[in-house]
Amino acid sequence: MTHTWRTSTPADYEQAERDAIRRENEPLPGPVQRHWFLSRLFHIGDGWIELRALLPGTEPKRKFFAVGDFDGIEKFIELYSGDRNIYFGVAARRIKGDGSLTNCSVMRAFFGDIDFKITPETEARKRLAAFIYPNPTLRVRSGYGLHLYWVLSNPVDLQRNAADCKRRLVGMADALGGDTGSAEPAHILRLPGTLNFKYSPPREVTLEHF
Repeated sequence: MTHTWRTSTPADYEQAERDAIRRENEPLPGPVQRHWFLSRLFHIGDGWIELRALLPGTEPKRKFFAVGDFDGIEKFIELYSGDRNIYFGVAARRIKGDGSLTNCSVMRAFFGDIDFKITPETEARKRLAAFIYPNPTLRVRSGYGLHLYWVLSNPVDLQRNAADCKRRLVGMADALGGDTGSAEPAHILRLPGTLNFKYSPPREVTLEHF
């Protein structure tokens, strides 16, 4: 039986999440994954969520959304996800149009980006199990790697503590066998519920744990 997921309003996302819990053996639809994920990383008042749609050899598509504008985010993804890789800025942006560190407001989770081509999956999971914080709040399969997020009780103020935040991210990447080049507060990572077009056929980017 095919279930129709309603996603037109915030209330519908919440109902879809409740439906998903009852259907725990079914994969979560993309819009539900994204709503669940972004709701934990961004709160009203943080600023703007930056999305980028990237395809090698073409001009990047980029847009900023107010936190909570899930309909706008879904329209952007519907427009570009057919052949482009969809990324989001992990830290909220203070104003629209600028994805640099100087424009970042807060970051609500420390993160790690592990590429299985660099650190094989068995080794990566062994390192995670031995890590001082072995249970990330959110775990995303990126296509051939893991993106790990530890949601914080209090967000990092990047206008004041960007340098310390970067040191922490680099240290986490070193310990986990992650990409130290990605250990930067303004970094962009793949959005769950989209496709990784680096591979043929494309691979799904999915929430593995939430």
